[in-house]
Amino acid sequence: MQRSTILALAFLSFAALLPAACTQNFGLFEPSGGVGGASSASSGSASSGSTSTSSTGGAGGCKADPDCSDSNPCTTDTCNKATGKCSHAKVPDGPLSGVMPGSMNCMTPGCVMGAQAMVPADMNVPPNTSCATFKCSMGNLQTNNLPPTTSCGMAPEHCDGMGACVGCKMDSDCPGVGDCQQQHCDTGMMKCSPTNKASGTPCSSNGGKVCDDQGACVHCVQDGDCNGPPEICVSKTCMSSCGDGKKDGNETDVDCGGACPRCADGKTCNDDADCVSQVCTNNKCAMPSCTDGVQNGTETDTDCGGNACPKCGTGKMCGNNGDCQSDVCNGGVCIDQCSDGVKDGMETDVDCGGGTCGKCANGKMCSAGSDCTSGDCYHTGGGAGQKTCHANLCNDGVKDGNETGVDCGGPCAAKCADGVGCLGDADCMNGFCNLMTKQCATPTCSDTLKNGNETDVDCGGAGFMGAGACPKCANGKVCAADGDCASGTCIGQLCYPSSCADGIKNGAETDVDCGGGACPKCANGLHCMAGSDCVSGNCNGGSMKCM
Repeated sequence: MQRSTILALAFLSFAALLPAACTQNFGLFEPSGGVGGASSASSGSASSGSTSTSSTGGAGGCKADPDCSDSNPCTTDTCNKATGKCSHAKVPDGPLSGVMPGSMNCMTPGCVMGAQAMVPADMNVPPNTSCATFKCSMGNLQTNNLPPTTSCGMAPEHCDGMGACVGCKMDSDCPGVGDCQQQHCDTGMMKCSPTNKASGTPCSSNGGKVCDDQGACVHCVQDGDCNGPPEICVSKTCMSSCGDGKKDGNETDVDCGGACPRCADGKTCNDDADCVSQVCTNNKCAMPSCTDGVQNGTETDTDCGGNACPKCGTGKMCGNNGDCQSDVCNGGVCIDQCSDGVKDGMETDVDCGGGTCGKCANGKMCSAGSDCTSGDCYHTGGGAGQKTCHANLCNDGVKDGNETGVDCGGPCAAKCADGVGCLGDADCMNGFCNLMTKQCATPTCSDTLKNGNETDVDCGGAGFMGAGACPKCANGKVCAADGDCASGTCIGQLCYPSSCADGIKNGAETDVDCGGGACPKCANGLHCMAGSDCVSGNCNGGSMKCM
């Protein structure tokens, strides 16, 4: 029986796990494609037991061995130059030379009967652990777990007989600890992890009295652990809080504030109760002021109003109009000018207009369209220069109100046609207002402006009004696509010179970085326009690819 047949039978069960026909690509082989050569049936021939197959090698037959490539690393491809025929002989069964086994334990890519397959690789053994050793035999992984008494680290770590390194099984397996901790074995992890006793638990080590929450024996964890007033617990130590010339305990400054006597002006405080003046401002004891965050002195609200502090904002308490920023005190509360029922401030009418209040209704006085809900403000009689808000008149056939043309522009929804007046692009049908003439116009490719669909000034884009695109943009100009650039290369919205090594098809190239006359000729299989684009000199007129 042939060696290949023996191997095939030996690994029949493993082969059943592979994709059908045993032709899975393991990511290790790249097909060469050949030069027009017809692929061989080497996979099929492997199943029939033959040692080789033949093919024509493309139109006109093969001329050299590369013409016969079938992209199968498990065959040797040969060209008979005399007959122009290709032959594909199976390589010997076994691992492929020069291919790393990767992470597949005891197996490696190889060949069986001329087809790609996984084959045994006894040298591909996983590393041993502290509690297990491994070896491969005919592609099978064999594990040897060390005895459970084997040490695998510092005591009490040992092997469990199943390949794992474990520590303890019960609390008593763990070493002794201090009087504020207790032995503990994490049975899930089989590791010793001492636990801390509850804070306040009595202890005696290191001159302490109680356990803290970190497993240490300390003097105190709360004031009640000390000998009573004036002793308090500070940083787990009992000490006097007042009269010791230090800021300690709950004092806010040295020997004052908190539970101690109140502090003098200038001393640190946390609240008014810490101060002799009963005013704590920015954590300092002080006399009442307009910045102390409390309502005191003559203030009508916190730090405002009265005869010494700034005026109060809307919603603050007040005693008279003089207490309010709006100069309006109504019912003891400062109110906004825009709701005081009086025309004041910047208002153009009572409580509206002026940019500070809401827009005015029709008939109300105004200074500009922005003062009006309708957007139309103009003079219709009355006092000299007096303007009022009017309803939108965009359908009366007259240029009136703030229209820039008859019933178009300004507040009207309709846009104005070319040649009609405008104040901005928004007034125009074509979206372009010539500010020199103040008339709507059609954007052009020679108006020295970036408008319409242009990507930069007078270049790029798709043209205007069906007139075709503007000239392509020079290098350094803004673009949206390659077609906007004279170089045919748009990168990061800027035109760049085309290159034969930039990894993209641009300029006159017929394929990526080749063809077109300026770049190197293209290899077989790449796009072309003429034979001069191809290394072979032959451009297929049907597929437009080099052959």
